[in-house]
Amino acid sequence: TAIDMAVLHLCYRILHIPIKVSVIAGFMCGNVSSFIFNKYYTFRNFSKAVVRQYAKYFVTSMTGLLWTLFLMTLFYEKLNLFASMTSYNYLLCKMIVAVLVMFWNFTIIRHWTLTHYTLPPLLPVPEEKLKRDIQLSIIIPAYNEENRLPGTVKAVTDWMGRQNYSYEIIIVDDGSTDNTVSKIRELNKTSGHPLTLLSLSSNQGKGTAVREGMLHACGRFRLFMDADHQIDIRELEAFIPHFDEYRVIIGSKYARDINKTGARISAIRKFVSRLGNCIIRLLFNLKVRDTQCGFKVFPGSLAEHLFRLQKVSGFAFDVEIIALSALYKMQILELPITLKDTNESRVRTFTDSIKVFRDLLKIKLNIWKKIYKLKTGHLSKPTYTTEQVL
Repeated sequence: TAIDMAVLHLCYRILHIPIKVSVIAGFMCGNVSSFIFNKYYTFRNFSKAVVRQYAKYFVTSMTGLLWTLFLMTLFYEKLNLFASMTSYNYLLCKMIVAVLVMFWNFTIIRHWTLTHYTLPPLLPVPEEKLKRDIQLSIIIPAYNEENRLPGTVKAVTDWMGRQNYSYEIIIVDDGSTDNTVSKIRELNKTSGHPLTLLSLSSNQGKGTAVREGMLHACGRFRLFMDADHQIDIRELEAFIPHFDEYRVIIGSKYARDINKTGARISAIRKFVSRLGNCIIRLLFNLKVRDTQCGFKVFPGSLAEHLFRLQKVSGFAFDVEIIALSALYKMQILELPITLKDTNESRVRTFTDSIKVFRDLLKIKLNIWKKIYKLKTGHLSKPTYTTEQVL
């Protein structure tokens, strides 16, 4: 405030600059100095992203100014508070408003403008899993997939059988009410590789199914893919050279022209997808173009930790996991994939979009509240029964 007033006086009285320009100059100098004091003294934030942080700080300041104008109009002009006590009631109103706006600014600056998220160290992969020496785990969540799952499993086992590294296939039944489980059991007649079936007691959402599969897996790297096989397992061939302990690899339908994917995608779905991606990029400062693609590879050491931190069970779990990966400074690599056509899309464009948006706000609030913490050595209890299909 002192800097603001001093610059105003210098510009207006000494340099004879017009009053409005002088007020703006004073406000900006005061605002910049306030940002510097808050960043390096109040919140001890030494991030090098100064420009981005100041842009957020300026937005915060403008929001505080709007709150000040609104509350002063309400308290002084509309409600006429303290008018019967003194003619200086505007000062009393300003004092109340200043305190309210101060708490608002402090909260926003702490949890958004200059937030500094400290995450716990990654958990090591349990020793008993390392002993199995599996290079790749493939997790396939399934809910009422009696028609599509057998073809997907056959394609996966056929292609993986020609590879020269160890792998496991884990199918997570998310409380199916059709014959999905019996179909999986029948696959032992044609599958040339043992399958692991995890059966959830009830339908809990794709996020939960993927999480349980990831935490049961033993692979050094872990892929989850959809049961409809809209993304062919052969896409993995382009992913393998990029496998790294510090990298998350995501299939992206936007990494190449969507019209060349081979899949028929409606205009409304394209629009909703693009809009949702813009919202995600703004909310979480992610540079990922396609967070919802069901073809992602995680290092086992990262998966062991991230999926225990996961809170969301619906479609937005992808965003939660990617956002946490970014907070852990993991490289996130997008590789182009080709979508095949599917006649049984389960996506309800508007209904599911609303649910995803609700979960996005929940994830952002969880990050602000810094609830993603896990005690070292903590192991969540599985919510499934395990069955080997030989």
